[in-house]
Amino acid sequence: MDATRMSDAETVTLKRIVKYKESNEVGIAKFFSSEPLAPDPKNHCVPLLDVLEVPEYEGMVLLVMPILRPFKRPKIWTFGEAVEFFRQIFEARDCTGRNIMMDARKLYPNGFHPINIDFDYKRNRFARHWTRTERPPKYLLIDFGLSGFYDPKHGPPLDLPVRGIDRTAPEVQGDKYNELSNPFATDIYYLGNMIKMEFVDVRFGFDFMVPLITDMTQEEPSKRPSIDEVVARFETIYRSLSFKLLRMHEGTSVFYDFLHFFRRMRYAFMRIPPVPRAGMTCYHTEAHGRLLT
Repeated sequence: MDATRMSDAETVTLKRIVKYKESNEVGIAKFFSSEPLAPDPKNHCVPLLDVLEVPEYEGMVLLVMPILRPFKRPKIWTFGEAVEFFRQIFEARDCTGRNIMMDARKLYPNGFHPINIDFDYKRNRFARHWTRTERPPKYLLIDFGLSGFYDPKHGPPLDLPVRGIDRTAPEVQGDKYNELSNPFATDIYYLGNMIKMEFVDVRFGFDFMVPLITDMTQEEPSKRPSIDEVVARFETIYRSLSFKLLRMHEGTSVFYDFLHFFRRMRYAFMRIPPVPRAGMTCYHTEAHGRLLT
């Protein structure tokens, strides 16, 4: 549900939580939206703007959050944009595809409709936007209803597997579903499998990610790399990619090849790097760039 915040006319999203005292979602959202974690640039949890209690409905609250977009709309256009997406979700350290959204306020300076997100707020025309290279978004994790707190002082945690959106992990199959396992190893599987399904298996040119993704989705959880190992290996992969590849777009259309040629020329003229980092200075003004529709 969308709403408008009266203090600044900002469009926000409301999420209803029933029996919130029995769920970790509110507590985890507050934890990552409080000091000292809230301002940390490595914090990729959706910021919680407020928690509203619903009168006459005991145990029900509304979480107030920024309005977000699915991470793949609009399409990730270049390999450099995809590499930045991978970097951020490895930095976030936990996700499945449907739990990843993006803060697209810089990407869509005039906003977009909260339901029909390809249109402007009044649904009169397609929402105009910059490319991710020009206005890099920050990717955020949502939905903490199946999440839990684990104290690192107690060592690697053991818990019963949780069946979420992705139910392909070996440890949630058959009798293994009733066996204790390390939930962080399962998160590594989900993270690798998301990249496999959204990029490696369905898009051209992502072979450079195959060795890492193969290890992240190994059958035996103990053989999967830790998230620190994943980050280190990805950094090596990233440094091995050529400037030319990072500038390229994934596709075979002659029209889009032609269009992207002029985009590359503009990026080079404006000295925009091929891997756009979220939070970097915007290089474009209305005089130098053009919003897309």
